[in-house]
Amino acid sequence: MKSMCLQAMTIVYARHFESIGAFNDTRHIVGMLDRSVDKCERDRLLLFIGKLISNRRNVRDIIDCGGIKLLIQLMCLAHLHVNRAHVPLATNVLESSTTMARDSEKEWYYGKQDKEKVGPYSFSELKDLFKEGSIDAKTRFWAQGKLRMKSKSEYQHDRI
Repeated sequence: MKSMCLQAMTIVYARHFESIGAFNDTRHIVGMLDRSVDKCERDRLLLFIGKLISNRRNVRDIIDCGGIKLLIQLMCLAHLHVNRAHVPLATNVLESSTTMARDSEKEWYYGKQDKEKVGPYSFSELKDLFKEGSIDAKTRFWAQGKLRMKSKSEYQHDRI
């Protein structure tokens, strides 16, 4: 649902950015991109940010909140993202498909006590490991596109 809303916002802002003006929550959108663990959501956030730069104040907000550094880091990892989320050609169509399933993508790693990185795992596999007790809330996690390892409690989505 969030991805579809982002896609709709992208379409609307692309068509009406001059009459809308600066987007007041540009910093929040960059923060969402930093915290996002879903490839489809990341794609839609990047597309939306691509449209937000049509306004100078939005560009200033992106720069001020560290968005350039985040975008560079994501750009360095872009070659790992081979299954780009489907964006329909008809600009008034919003859709979801089975290829946008986020629990099956193996992009998560976790750190052991000796700081060894283990993975990759999908969300569903991490959930199973959590249920089995192999990992806990203090275990540090990392996903492709993230800056550093974080514990489960540091991820606001709390989906594991």
